[in-house]
Amino acid sequence: TADLWAKQGMPRDQIFFLPKSENWWALGSGVGPCGPDTEMFYVTDKPKCSPNCNPSCGCGRYLEIWNDVFMQFKVDAPNTPVKPLAQRNVDTGMGLERVICISNDVETVYETEIFMPTIRLIESLCGTKYDDNKKAFRIICDHIRCATMIMGDEKAIAPSNVGQGYILRRLIRRALNYARNINLNGLDLIKVSDSFVDYAEYTYPEVRANQNFIREELAREINKFQATLASGHKEFDKVTKNMTTDTIDGATAFRLYDTFGFPLELTMELAKEKGLKVDEDGYKKRFAEHQQISKQGSEQLFK
Repeated sequence: TADLWAKQGMPRDQIFFLPKSENWWALGSGVGPCGPDTEMFYVTDKPKCSPNCNPSCGCGRYLEIWNDVFMQFKVDAPNTPVKPLAQRNVDTGMGLERVICISNDVETVYETEIFMPTIRLIESLCGTKYDDNKKAFRIICDHIRCATMIMGDEKAIAPSNVGQGYILRRLIRRALNYARNINLNGLDLIKVSDSFVDYAEYTYPEVRANQNFIREELAREINKFQATLASGHKEFDKVTKNMTTDTIDGATAFRLYDTFGFPLELTMELAKEKGLKVDEDGYKKRFAEHQQISKQGSEQLFK
């Protein structure tokens, strides 16, 4: 691959050889098609972070805009060697929004015309400036845009506890948690969603057609979670205030989920902000026990 890039005129000092951890694509489970990849980066004006600065150091000098995955292997089961794939192919993908970011000469996609109108809207709604809490603004924009498009699809997916609906629920609840951080009223997330409908309708008219459904489901989910969010935060602060270890045990993490509707990911995120960890295995064990008890209860009920 390096020779092919060089033949196309790429200077050798701009071709980086990185380990498998950086240049290998596989499914999240690790099972299925996989293979090495070659990635294309835009070099920003940021100075090198060190003499060894390269696309894997994460300093922000290199912005990935494109990659090619050479899908030539497969893994049949966890922790087994790779095998040749019978039908090999090249999977390619380009980040359109990152290209817009570069063409607009801004550092991130959040400073482009895609997000800035919504960011200004959020500023007007909550009185907090984007520059004072970029993380919260970005998470709210990213998650509500994604949730809007999921609910605005022709399949009209609604928040739930399973499958796609659960992913949607997590997106909305994480956005709601960060809205709390910048004093943004939870129901104002509906106005944030409306701004993305305005932007997307020309390409995706179904989003406008489903706008009432989007608003109704957002309002229902926000009202449902907002009622427990404040008390959940209060309980989390109470738990962590008197901790003698750096790890929240699995039973406590599960109680935050079961009683206050905190997904494990939210508890982990809050814990990270305090320099703490969460016993994920303990949580999963409690969750499995809860499912088993619920299953046995259902079986007794219908005997």
